[in-house]
Amino acid sequence: LLIQAGLHSQPVQAALSVLETGHLWLLRRCAGAATCYGHCSCAPQHQTCRGTECRAVDVVDNVDNEVEVLDVSAFGPRGESQTDAETTPTRSLLAATWRVRRAMGRPPVRYEVSAGLAEYSEPKGIYDAVHERVWHDVGLRTFLALNITAGRRLNVFRSYKVFVRAWFDHNTYVVFSSDGVLVNPTFPRVNRHYGVGVKDLLSPDSRRDTDFITSNDSLTVGWRNKFTSLNEAPPLSFRVSIGSEIGMDDVSNVVIPPGNITYTFNGLQFGPGQRYFSTVTALDENGLSVSVSSDGFVLDLDNPSTGLVFNSIGHSNSKYSSDQTTLSCSWHSFFDRESYIKSYSACITSSNDASKCDVADWKNVKFEQRATWKGPWHHGSTYFCRAKAVDAADRSSEAITSPGVTIDTTPAIAANRIGHRPINVGNPSFEEGALRPPSSAPLSHIVLAGLESVSPRWTLQDGRAIAVRIGHSMAVDGESVLLLFGRVSQTLTTEAGRRYRMQLFASHLPVSDPLSVTVGGLVSGPGMLQTFRLFTDLGE
Repeated sequence: LLIQAGLHSQPVQAALSVLETGHLWLLRRCAGAATCYGHCSCAPQHQTCRGTECRAVDVVDNVDNEVEVLDVSAFGPRGESQTDAETTPTRSLLAATWRVRRAMGRPPVRYEVSAGLAEYSEPKGIYDAVHERVWHDVGLRTFLALNITAGRRLNVFRSYKVFVRAWFDHNTYVVFSSDGVLVNPTFPRVNRHYGVGVKDLLSPDSRRDTDFITSNDSLTVGWRNKFTSLNEAPPLSFRVSIGSEIGMDDVSNVVIPPGNITYTFNGLQFGPGQRYFSTVTALDENGLSVSVSSDGFVLDLDNPSTGLVFNSIGHSNSKYSSDQTTLSCSWHSFFDRESYIKSYSACITSSNDASKCDVADWKNVKFEQRATWKGPWHHGSTYFCRAKAVDAADRSSEAITSPGVTIDTTPAIAANRIGHRPINVGNPSFEEGALRPPSSAPLSHIVLAGLESVSPRWTLQDGRAIAVRIGHSMAVDGESVLLLFGRVSQTLTTEAGRRYRMQLFASHLPVSDPLSVTVGGLVSGPGMLQTFRLFTDLGE
């Protein structure tokens, strides 16, 4: 009988005689024992008839067919298995299949099966020989799953054998056994030590985990010392996959035979800037598995973007320096879209268009956004600083050169001495006629649209000019300024042969809603036409 779980019951035995017509006739009376152990069809349940002396033949003395017994952890479609199992994950079941390995004489006429601890040559350690059936009749079937008695369990990390008693006639049998199977219900072990893990590697020889790769050509996954199994158990096999999430295999996957600790994928297609994860699943021969994923990696195909480089330490530029002992530069705004900037390098060159660092070679300043070099620096020489950024994928940005700084250690020489004395300029600070804003709110174009004022002693030649009181903090002299949207002038009395100098203070409009940015202006007079910029720094 075969129950739904696939396990077989004990066979039902009956004594039959063959009639002359060829039909079988069930015998109602006991015809005696069918084997030397007293097997008969009329004995009470779990009992036998009176038997005779049995002839047990040792395996080495066997002259009949030789039977090979294999421990298995799973049956094939016909109850067969081609490989001998070394371990089993269950503590309540032992399974085996057997076959005639070498035909030397008579074939078996039936089989009986039992099991016990592997250190014994006969079934011991599972069944109680006094109260339980030790041997189970299976007829000519060549596979069986032995259920352990309810309430009992096989001992963990102990080895058990399956014994097959092959009968060649009513009195002669040979006991064959498997080589033993280790009870191991545990999953593959994962090493939790620091530095041991599933790693994304740039090459099979590398042991350093990488977080960024620079091409789709190849990726190596390594898991050295991450998984272990019992010494008695077969080596683990592995399934390696790459996916867009931890544990997924939507990019690629492959099964690796035992003994490997790395695998290299080729020809993959990754999306730039997206993080991917490698997952290694360790499997034992019973199908028990455990998976571990890497911390992920990103494909970085772009070099870092460049920033601004300055010839001084404070993110500003100077045309000249009197310091011959140190030379410094600084930079900012280098960035990388797909990874991050991991270091900066800088050097000193004597030419703005030089591709090499002929004064001071490249030096790595790590995360600093500044660099300083010791002198001596030569008077009259001009030096340029070059800086570049390196991202986490070891890609370098273009090297950017700062404006040059010239070393000048000599003081200025007076060519002429000119004495200055002020002349009378009418309303120079625009205090006369200045309007006070209607509220304490910041000035805006909306407020200015309602004001109209021409400062006394100044002539409006074009546009609008409004004198406004804005306070001492924003005015150079006094507390008023002239908001000029055009051109104003004033006529002064001068003398022939004398030199005149005009000093003008100008800035952007102090409004909260600027509609445009003032870049500069124009100052004109007899024999003078001078434009000016509000900011003359080389870096602005």
